[in-house]
Amino acid sequence: MSRNNIANLKSSYRWTKLNFDIVGSWPSSSSNIGQFRAFINSVLITTLILIPRFSALYYIKNYLDGVVFNASGNLIYIVSIIKMFVIFKNQKVLAKILDDILSEWNNSLENSNYHVVEKYANISKNISILSLLISWTVCVMGCLAQRYSNIEIDDSVERHPRLAEDMFWVSYFPYDIHATKIIFALHWTLQAYASVVGATIYVAFDCYCCFLILHLTGQLTILQIDLRNIHLKYKSKNYNTNNLQSKLKKIVKRHHELIQLSVTLEKCFNKVLLLQLLTCCLTFASQGYLMIGKLIRGDMTFFQTEFAVAYTTYTVVHFYFLCYAGESLIQTSMKIGFAAYEAEWYDLSTNEGKLLMFVTLNSMRSLKITTGKFAILSYELFITVIRTSLSYLSVLLAAKDSKS
Repeated sequence: MSRNNIANLKSSYRWTKLNFDIVGSWPSSSSNIGQFRAFINSVLITTLILIPRFSALYYIKNYLDGVVFNASGNLIYIVSIIKMFVIFKNQKVLAKILDDILSEWNNSLENSNYHVVEKYANISKNISILSLLISWTVCVMGCLAQRYSNIEIDDSVERHPRLAEDMFWVSYFPYDIHATKIIFALHWTLQAYASVVGATIYVAFDCYCCFLILHLTGQLTILQIDLRNIHLKYKSKNYNTNNLQSKLKKIVKRHHELIQLSVTLEKCFNKVLLLQLLTCCLTFASQGYLMIGKLIRGDMTFFQTEFAVAYTTYTVVHFYFLCYAGESLIQTSMKIGFAAYEAEWYDLSTNEGKLLMFVTLNSMRSLKITTGKFAILSYELFITVIRTSLSYLSVLLAAKDSKS
């Protein structure tokens, strides 16, 4: 494998690594400084966004739109902190997986299989770039919306000297942040920084999940190719029973390794993916509720519309990426059994047939990534989430109509 090809494959996670490096959460066996930075970022998100914004709920409790916007926005940052904790908890495991991937690319990837790995690497890279663009778009639109048409405040909100309406987010602090311009500028800058960090880690985690799942899918595809071509070994002039059995043993061993990798990914990510599923449902419903309500009243500004659309797209699209990766894994793992059947197994010897049977039996259960053992990442789950979100939205609108 040429250096250019290896460099091209490494570019598949370059943008994801960049996002992780911003917050100091890139999984590595030697990243003590990065871990400290990740801890500081978690503290900033908690003390400058979550606590002040939840405290502000008391003063905006009579303004339903503000409450919905506040609560739905905080969900993203709560999930982001949990994602940082998951990366920290599973750092050694994830670092080893990445080291194994790099070792495969450098040492054992054949030139004939490069196009397969390149295909999924390019998909991962495109997901990372698109995710980064969406993330920064949401940050910019959120800043403009809060600055020029704050959706969290109206005339029904109880004013309080400590309620900072001119911060990046409407926040309550137990002290006067307007005492001096320097104190206010410091708080505003740190809150804006924490907001960007929270949005970035939310995106980076999803991109990293997609990268690992799609890599696994690519390796299963290579296994399919090896199985389909196995019969060519004994039809060639250089056919040797021992060599063929050795090749089959390698395939069985490799299939088992890929199954174990899927189990490891499932253990690392399934719980936080359940939280992301719930976040996607609630965000879609809450932002839809705000948009429809304001459009009906005719007081929806341009910046509010743009931010609501961008924010909803931000959560829904990233969940779709995960479902796409999960669906690819399911479909590819199921095709392993069909590939074994296409290998002209009926011409193999008894011992060779037994080895092929191991692969067939192991492929009877498709590999999958679940959301807390609750549901399987797939296209079906994505459609179910959208339907459920629309149901929640209709309930919110019905409740609002009954009150009015």
